Parts: sequence; C-alpha cells; structure tokens
Amino acid sequence: MRRNPFAKARIGSEILPGIHLLGSHRVNFFVLEEGKSLTLVDCGFDGHRHYLQAWLDKKGRKLSDIEAVLL
Repeated sequence: MRRNPFAKARIGSEILPGIHLLGSHRVNFFVLEEGKSLTLVDCGFDGHRHYLQAWLDKKGRKLSDIEAVLL
C-alpha cells in the first residue's frame, strides 16, 4: 500500500515573524502569534487537531491561549 504524500504533517514552520504554517501538505492552516494571544486562521479539519496540539506543546502554549478563529 502506498502512503499518501499529501498526508505528511507540517508542524509549525514560521513563515514570517509570528505567523506559523501547520496542517498537512494538502490542507494548511495558520497560527498567528501576538504576545500571549493566538489566532487560528482557516483552522483545518477535525483530524488536524493533533498537529495543533503538537505545536502548542512544542511552544509551551495552551489551547486556552487561542482567542480567535478566522474561517
């Protein structure tokens, strides 16, 4: 069985200061970091929560740090 190359995770590439690209190679979402506040932009699919949680853990952040979600 072949693996889907688009299912490979993107965990927290900082593409500009305070702007982080997460998700997979097919579906992206972004986290904007401003001080203690986080904003999710186009927050991916339900199955992408583990990508977000891995990034939060890596950054020492919590889900409660997210103050806004833009769809």
